[in-house]
Amino acid sequence: MIITAIRISVITALFLVISGCSSGDKDNDKPDTDQPAAQIIITYPANNSVVAESVVTVRADIPVSAGVQNVKLIIDGIEIVEDRDGAPWEIEWPAYYWADGAPHTLLLKGTTESGTEIRNEQQFQVTVSTAAKNGLKFEDGLDGQIFQDISSLLVDFEDFPDATGYELVYSSNDTSETIPLDGSEGRIEGLQVGQYYLQYRALKELQGGTPLKGPLTDPIQIEILPPALPATNEPEVTSSESAYNIFLSWESIDVESTYTIFLYEPNSELPIEYSTEKSSLTISGVDQGQYEWQLMRTNAFGHESETSARAPIDAGVFKQYYGGSGDDVAKQVIPSQDGGYIVLANTKSSEISQTNDTHGEDWVFKVDEQGAILWQFVSAAPGRDRLQDIIELPNGEIIAVGNDWESQQAMALKLTSSGELAWEIVYRPEDITQRYDFRDTAIANGEIYISSAEWGDGSCSGCTQVINYYLHTIDSVSGLVSEPTAIPNISGLKINHVAELAANRNGNLMISGYAYPENNDSGQFWGGAFLQVLDTELNQTAVWDNVGIEFQANVGDVIQLSNDNYLVIGQRPEAYEPAISLIAGSGSFIRSYAGENGYEGYSNDSIAPGDSGDFYGLFELQYRSSYSGYIAVMKFNAALEIEAQVPLTDISGNSGTAGILYNADKSFTLLLTETRNYQSRNDVLLTKRVIEMPQ
Repeated sequence: MIITAIRISVITALFLVISGCSSGDKDNDKPDTDQPAAQIIITYPANNSVVAESVVTVRADIPVSAGVQNVKLIIDGIEIVEDRDGAPWEIEWPAYYWADGAPHTLLLKGTTESGTEIRNEQQFQVTVSTAAKNGLKFEDGLDGQIFQDISSLLVDFEDFPDATGYELVYSSNDTSETIPLDGSEGRIEGLQVGQYYLQYRALKELQGGTPLKGPLTDPIQIEILPPALPATNEPEVTSSESAYNIFLSWESIDVESTYTIFLYEPNSELPIEYSTEKSSLTISGVDQGQYEWQLMRTNAFGHESETSARAPIDAGVFKQYYGGSGDDVAKQVIPSQDGGYIVLANTKSSEISQTNDTHGEDWVFKVDEQGAILWQFVSAAPGRDRLQDIIELPNGEIIAVGNDWESQQAMALKLTSSGELAWEIVYRPEDITQRYDFRDTAIANGEIYISSAEWGDGSCSGCTQVINYYLHTIDSVSGLVSEPTAIPNISGLKINHVAELAANRNGNLMISGYAYPENNDSGQFWGGAFLQVLDTELNQTAVWDNVGIEFQANVGDVIQLSNDNYLVIGQRPEAYEPAISLIAGSGSFIRSYAGENGYEGYSNDSIAPGDSGDFYGLFELQYRSSYSGYIAVMKFNAALEIEAQVPLTDISGNSGTAGILYNADKSFTLLLTETRNYQSRNDVLLTKRVIEMPQ
């Protein structure tokens, strides 16, 4: 056996010598695989580097002598892509899928013609920054977009190379949804009002079935706004026989919508809801009072708009200011037969009268039952305001009386029912040469009566004073004034002042004012108020006075109550508090009320009879009251006791009272002069309101 082996070795050695080869030589045409790990060198990216590109070009040097036919990129042990193009060896690595800020192993594996595998020898790691996902972007301009009246949105974004799919994620504060997509656009359905955050990611399925899922992009934001709320119009209120109808309307929108109307009744915070698809709504059969309403729009996708601010609806009530940039002062309010009101005022506002002087102009205006001005009339004349009293005739025309400062005569005018001047006259008896005024007017006994004052020399040197009072009638058609008639005497008294003319419930004339004892030449007796009721022949049917009692200094108004008693109100001597006398229909005294100093003040304006022998007045609450400075509506019962007091806290305490009416629907109409704009000017305030009197 040993001999045989030696023989074979010799033969072999001889063959090698003959062939010219030595045992240490290699064939250059064959791959050199004795040291395969040294054949592949990665030149980019660098080992242990950080990359931020979404696609990284991996470059490698591989000697041609290695005979490599293809190179595969393996990340974290997963084969990603293969390069068969030969040198230069460059492989596009979608690094985005690993953009987690962590290191990842990178391996290149080459295959020779003979099927031998060679790899990079060095342990290679690369960290992919999270910024690598920034290569994925939504369409320009989508971030921050605001939409309205939509529920679906088509979203476009950039393709990612070789991605086989995408996931679109949209989320709000309380929900998140994922939409799988084949391409780079997708539609989001069912969007509600609110903010949404949009993200997407690319997906790739490798040849072996291994899925790659990239990180989500940074979120962009869109917002779905509530539907636009249409502009609302002023409510329109009309009256029916026993209730009110409210017509609400708003801007019409050419988009399918449903509207919800919230109606708040007086003193209620729980609304009544109405729904309509139209741009208006009529609510019928509403009781009198101040309501509030709100509007909400719901679009076809169920999105609800913001609710409009609560706006007032005055159903048979209102609060309106009248005037301009100057001082405007209220003087008198009377009810009109058609449900509105006629106001007498003085204006110094150039917006109302451009001929204004420092004294202002007479201003008469009429408003409807909601306080809207129907017409206005300005009497421009030299001197102070002329008009002192107004009445409405049965045909809606107005008679106003006063005095003309320039001619020192009495004056009267008539306005048509639409506020146009029908006639104006001045008057003074022929035998009188000094000043003559018209003071008050009333319709009674089938006539239009006017009280007048004759002026003469006063007790002081160079001064004048009223020396006589008279009655006249005036013809409403022609303006013809009758000759003066003396005021009927009251036994033992001398009339010093005629303050009020009015008609009682039977249509007879009431005259009230101030008088002194006939024999008061020494001035030692106190004056007092008087009342006399005259029939058609001017005969006295009832007479009363409180002359000689230190109780009453003047007269502000006289009324007849619902129980046929009379009421005379004025001010206490040397005081601002009310002095009230209650008189029986026969003229006998019943009782009196004297306001206590520091509680309620009275400004000699009108008072209003109630339903049960009671009456109402406007009084200023003084320093001893818990609502000091405010105006209050006060109710006195039939026994002349204060039954209720309601401060008007929504009206400035600097306001002045001018009149009160108690309406047939049991509401109140109040006329005041309110100081506004930090006491720099006054405006006329007329308000009709329901006042709940405490029991």
